[in-house]
Amino acid sequence: MGLLLLAVMFVKAQPYQRCLDDGIVKWSFIRDVIDHGPGSVEMAAYGDTLINGFLYKKLFIDYFDDHLVDEDNINWKNYIPPLSYLSEHSYIRESEDASQLFIYSTFWNKEYLISDLNLQVGESFLTYGGTTLTVDSVYIKDGLKHVRLACYEWGSVPVIFMEGVGPSAWYALEMQFTSDVLLLNCFQNQTFFYKNEFLDYGGSCPCGYNTPENDIKTVIHQACNLQVKNENIEIHFSLQGNRLISIYDIGGRLHSEQKFSSGTSAIIPVASFPKGMYLLKITDWDKKQVDIHKFIL
Repeated sequence: MGLLLLAVMFVKAQPYQRCLDDGIVKWSFIRDVIDHGPGSVEMAAYGDTLINGFLYKKLFIDYFDDHLVDEDNINWKNYIPPLSYLSEHSYIRESEDASQLFIYSTFWNKEYLISDLNLQVGESFLTYGGTTLTVDSVYIKDGLKHVRLACYEWGSVPVIFMEGVGPSAWYALEMQFTSDVLLLNCFQNQTFFYKNEFLDYGGSCPCGYNTPENDIKTVIHQACNLQVKNENIEIHFSLQGNRLISIYDIGGRLHSEQKFSSGTSAIIPVASFPKGMYLLKITDWDKKQVDIHKFIL
């Protein structure tokens, strides 16, 4: 009995699997641009720097698809980022037991907690984008601890803090643009590779995903009828299609996102939206085009 108790105490004393190690740590995110299809944002952590007595990793962030590898998971795993796009404002560190990840912003001169595996069900978490999330479940998957947050940051995708990986949804790390939400697609350090299999943009998104300019076309006022009626947006299409419908305010903040597979109509509740002007974006994956409408509430 004593040996068993000692073994249990030893297991509990072990730190979590680390996210940051001594090699290049990299993430690939999906970012949906209002007037374009979704594309990849690439981020890497490498190289130590001391700030306020804490050792951080430098971050290299490419928001503009300048250094993307060809769209393939194997290619991305073997890809070494050029480390030529150093972030001017953001640095990342991990707690000693690897339970927490922090971002330090030189723009705001402040450190932000971005992932916390110590949270319990029912506890709240304030994101560095200013949203309060509540933990709805804590579980082990593939041998790693997951903390799932009940607030949904982007469509129907939950925010999850994953051991050894970090959060599944990030705000843009250049901290003056915190309304820009990024969804984690792939992660890799020296010992672990993670692929998010729950992202769906008309098909699986490979690591390094990018929508070529000649693949998705922007068309204004496609063949559909749009009405604001009874606190809903009602959209009727002339043909069936596999569509993603997103609603942004004029400042670019995402308020709603829903997938509609086949069918010729969609109803989206907008009663909770503040009054103002909005952009409704319809991504049609069958026709490879984006349709944008303005409307006022």
